[in-house]
Amino acid sequence: MPDIARFEYDQHAPLEVVVASTHNRDGVIVQDITYASPKGGKVPAYCIMPSGQGPFAGVIFVHWGEGDREEFVDEAVALARRGVVSLCIDSPHRRPEALRSPAYRPVEAPQEAEIQLITDVRRGVDVLIACQNVDPTRIGYVGHSYGATFGGVLAAVEKRIKAFVLMAGYGSLTNSYRMTAHPLIAQARATTPPEIWERFLDLMEPLDAVHYIGSAAPSALFFQFARHDESVTEQEALHYEQAASEPKQTKWYDSGHGFNAEARQDRAQWLCQQLELEEQER
Repeated sequence: MPDIARFEYDQHAPLEVVVASTHNRDGVIVQDITYASPKGGKVPAYCIMPSGQGPFAGVIFVHWGEGDREEFVDEAVALARRGVVSLCIDSPHRRPEALRSPAYRPVEAPQEAEIQLITDVRRGVDVLIACQNVDPTRIGYVGHSYGATFGGVLAAVEKRIKAFVLMAGYGSLTNSYRMTAHPLIAQARATTPPEIWERFLDLMEPLDAVHYIGSAAPSALFFQFARHDESVTEQEALHYEQAASEPKQTKWYDSGHGFNAEARQDRAQWLCQQLELEEQER
């Protein structure tokens, strides 16, 4: 069994939700909010809600490593029309207190940021459930790349989430860091003293998703991978998918790392099935 104790937090602590602004987007309510992170600071998020009384499903979205909470806003608005309250959150890497690169920060910092991400999402589940019109038995998660990689860890830790869409994630992020030609990682690898780089990888390796994804059951998993992905190789994708527990589904797309309209439609349809949503927008 994976070690999940490091992801524990005080579920009874105040949520400290602050609404900075609210606007209506074609009948959907979009709020710019923050809530308290269990590891300190505030989690910026968009809370995107249908009008009406519910009960609604809930979904948390986590962006790719070079993105932010804006990535999934359009999808969350579309899901709101099918009866979903969504949180699109910024990862710790997108916040002032977070550490952005292992090459320029203390070696322990990236590990702490990933643990913070998991606890921030778990706290996001609390925020959703605190909405009286959200059904706590119908919570989903969508993660892209970075969000999909650590979504695999989350799947073993947060059992209140019923369904996970994991788009182009890494089963072993540390293996990718050793071999990838991604320019940012390659530069960090080349400019960091070898002993520091190896220490960083040693600290990160226990957080590789393959140690956790086999314990995702009974949550359902939908893996999406791209045939022309410039970041995640077919071997890495298969490593991740094969380590996962059942029930699971995998689909490949004729696209790059950013995916395409077909992938977007497929994950919306899959979430509709898993979270018992309306198939058509209201």
